[in-house]
Amino acid sequence: MTRPALLDVKDLTVRFRTPAGRLTAVDRLSFDIAAGETLAIVGESGCGKSVTAMALLRLLRSPPAEISGSHVRFEGADLLALSERAMRDVRGNRIAMIFQDPLSALNPVRTVADQIIESLKRHTGLRGPALHRRAVELLDLVRIPEPQRRAEDYPHHFSGGMRQRVMIAIAIAANPRLLIADEPTTALDVTVQAQILKLIVSLQKEFGMSLLLISHDLGVVAETADRVLVMYAGRKVEERPVADLFARPLHPYTRALMRARPTPGQRRELLDEIPGIVPSLADLPPGCAFAPRCAHADEACARLQPVLEGVGGGGSVACLHLGRLAGEKPRAPILEGVPA
Repeated sequence: MTRPALLDVKDLTVRFRTPAGRLTAVDRLSFDIAAGETLAIVGESGCGKSVTAMALLRLLRSPPAEISGSHVRFEGADLLALSERAMRDVRGNRIAMIFQDPLSALNPVRTVADQIIESLKRHTGLRGPALHRRAVELLDLVRIPEPQRRAEDYPHHFSGGMRQRVMIAIAIAANPRLLIADEPTTALDVTVQAQILKLIVSLQKEFGMSLLLISHDLGVVAETADRVLVMYAGRKVEERPVADLFARPLHPYTRALMRARPTPGQRRELLDEIPGIVPSLADLPPGCAFAPRCAHADEACARLQPVLEGVGGGGSVACLHLGRLAGEKPRAPILEGVPA
């Protein structure tokens, strides 16, 4: 039985007014997230992942940004139709976000307790001493040592990993239904990355949140997500259940991303790379945006923009050569621990 969607996004489009004209950063993107589900969005830098997350919360300044679409329904309400005042009741309350860089997201001249309390005041009924007690409890919940003492420290007193824990504490302060984690482990070392992701997943289960995870790390995605959405040049090119996608990626871009990462158990002097570069939004090709970099591309790919086609397991892929690629002999799982 399919779970009802907590978030239902249909034809989300984000354009920016620039001296070069109106550039489309997200092009008719559709997806949904069920209650308690984790959806991961992956793709190279510049493909539209973070812009999508910012657009959902309407955090993009307009102008230059222009956000449109059929709807972005969350708990039945269309976020695109809400007033700015109503959106302030959604942000940080029903939907919360962990940003890429906690040092720039946190206020350097306010203690971490003050910044958690700000969210508690806005979105909960707590007042007086209860606010500070809850701030300390949240710091303890995200496993910051000596939370009573550290609550009075400023962001620059914390390491990068600890600052990200503070950001998580602020994000979960009002018990959100949906948590958006935008590259939450950027610039952290591998050990700290694992700790932060483990913390996010454990809190997701404890609070029953849905999770929209934006990441470059395919290993993290394989271990964390229920479904994966692959973006390229602002468009969705593949969306599949995580086990299906990692066992047998179908879109040439998804396959290229898989090959460009270290493979457990294999020793290689050089990793495979995807030739060429992501096209400029000001100069997108008329057909498939990935065609100039794709080994399977032909003359039709240069002219025709592929549409999403359904595949087994409720997934979809946008490729003119989907029939041939889907008919190839399945390969072994690309990552350890992912079932075929």
